[in-house]
Amino acid sequence: MGRTKGSKNKVKDGKPIQEEGTVPDSNLKTPKPRGRPALVQNNAITAAGIRHYEKNMKHIYTELAKTTLSNTDLYNLYGIVVDATTPHVNPKDGKWQTFVRIIDPSMQNQVNKSVQSLSVRFQGNNAESLPTFKKMGEIIRIHRTNIGSFKNLKYFNAIMPYGSSWVIFEGVPQPKKPKAKKDSQQGNEDIEMSSDNDEELSDHEEFKKGAQIAKSEEAISNFFRSTVHVPAKAPAQQKEISILNPGGAASNESSLANVSHDREIPVSSTYLPYKSSSTAYSLCLLDRDLIKRYRTWLIPFFKNDFTYEKTLIMSLARVRDAISGVMVLGRAGPSSVDLEQQIRAREFDLIVRVDGIEEAVDGGMRQKVVIKISDQSCVDFEITVSQGIMPVGLKVGDVVKISRSCPCKEQLKKNALEEGPATNILSIDPSFKICQSFSAKCYMEQFEYDITKNLLGEVYREQQSTTINDFAHLYNQTEDVLEKPDIASSITEMFKSLPRTDLADIIYKKQVLSGLTTSTGQPPVQKLFRIQFSVLSIAPLNLFEFTQLYCKSCFNTFSFKEFSANNQQSGGDQRNLCPTCPSLELEPIYKVSFTIKDKSLFQRAGGVKLFLFTADGICDKFFNGMPAQNIYRDAVYRQNLEKYVRHMVRFNVYMDAVVEKKMVNQEVVLKLVSCRMRGQQ
Repeated sequence: MGRTKGSKNKVKDGKPIQEEGTVPDSNLKTPKPRGRPALVQNNAITAAGIRHYEKNMKHIYTELAKTTLSNTDLYNLYGIVVDATTPHVNPKDGKWQTFVRIIDPSMQNQVNKSVQSLSVRFQGNNAESLPTFKKMGEIIRIHRTNIGSFKNLKYFNAIMPYGSSWVIFEGVPQPKKPKAKKDSQQGNEDIEMSSDNDEELSDHEEFKKGAQIAKSEEAISNFFRSTVHVPAKAPAQQKEISILNPGGAASNESSLANVSHDREIPVSSTYLPYKSSSTAYSLCLLDRDLIKRYRTWLIPFFKNDFTYEKTLIMSLARVRDAISGVMVLGRAGPSSVDLEQQIRAREFDLIVRVDGIEEAVDGGMRQKVVIKISDQSCVDFEITVSQGIMPVGLKVGDVVKISRSCPCKEQLKKNALEEGPATNILSIDPSFKICQSFSAKCYMEQFEYDITKNLLGEVYREQQSTTINDFAHLYNQTEDVLEKPDIASSITEMFKSLPRTDLADIIYKKQVLSGLTTSTGQPPVQKLFRIQFSVLSIAPLNLFEFTQLYCKSCFNTFSFKEFSANNQQSGGDQRNLCPTCPSLELEPIYKVSFTIKDKSLFQRAGGVKLFLFTADGICDKFFNGMPAQNIYRDAVYRQNLEKYVRHMVRFNVYMDAVVEKKMVNQEVVLKLVSCRMRGQQ
């Protein structure tokens, strides 16, 4: 693929030439010079900015799908921003960096209309030289970026001190209000005009406007006796444009061809960038055509098809489980590590709705704001951020993309997050498809119901008609009430000598081991207890999600449903590799929580949380020895699991178990250590 001179890094005598207001950095490695030096800046650029399109194109732009790792040249790209961090310091080298994820029409799958994004890393000497974004769907132009790979995925690296540059355009132009005419019959009323209709002037109007500008410049030139360039008064305009067609491919080309015209054409404000790495940027007709084409594609695509890749975002329920689940687990594996430090070091990407914005609190040098957020899985979250990263005009009801949020560092809470070094908030246009899931009809309050009533057969007809129920096939089975108590589980021999303890004593009293002392002379605190209880409710609501895939490296859990679809597309490959740790294979585990009670808590409201979390291999034979596996694929396994779940919540059925007491967010929770259900007919 041929490339122009402007697509190379500018070098002279083996040293990089700085461009667009950048500052040299002696600590960064000097790229190997390739090709001839780039062209100088066009003389059409003045102190006031761009006035006319350049006559000749200096850069060739490549579609994202047609970039290859084998290419050694620098790429010039156009992309649509779907995610971005704020500029932050890289702890490894102390340099400023930011990450941006972009897409373009060539990355769209024409079968299922999905799109894959690519990451661009910008590096600079200061935060001001790096791009910042506050809105999803903006268009960015990047010059002179390297291509590389990370975890078998392509990414681009733009180093600002060594010739890279960027320019940002509006993706969805904002409506403009023209000035009202004095003699207009409509008076001073503001008339809204869609910027989509604010196209370039016609050839006749462009020529007329160019003549007026030329006349005024000629008068100024004569007055000061200077030599100011006057645009030629050509009788007609000759254009040769080869742009990408709406389908996303150039005619027999992998990039765009040159654009030339005989006279200067004024640049419409619709196609001017609102932010750039330098005032010395260039524009040609190709830029106008690309921006026009990208806007034509992105508006219907974002409204009808665009959703984030599942590996790029997390639900608030998974965030809550990641914070509380690791603490409940008690350890991450064979090695002893500080779990609180591990969970605080994690970062979460979210798509949430703003439910409230509280007044600023004292945050030292930076004013802090507490934002109440929710999604389809959870409604009681909050995040504390500085006012500087909030989009302008953010209000209650808006849907936003939050990147790199972190758990609270002062006091770890399972439903609270805060701003990290790279945290950013992108506003999302309400017309985009991704916002439709947050409408009142689809919000989580419509789906939340108690699984116990469903298992016992107490079903409301109106709920059946409006809600998809995973246990609907159990309703026709009428369970007989047991006249005698039934102990549905047993414990291992080593714990049978352990005395039974009431749940009230575990919660409200500090239990110690008598006859033993620690190095401080105090008796050790008892953590293991034998209890007998009844089950009030079970979560998750979906029986198919009782088993999950677990990664021992990043502690993430994933649904089998996602990997079942991926395996079918890959020709039946049964290996389940972690999306964030591709070299590690995921392991199936049980991940279930129970709300339980015993006789000591009958007079109290609520119950105690009991977790079945088998990532450490403890109590992994809970359901009568059945190992965790894919419930979606095995119908017999699912039917057997239903029998145990249905029996657990029956009246007069009790469980015998050994549990470990833990404190999570100032709340007592229990984790199963030894318990195995008996077989059911």
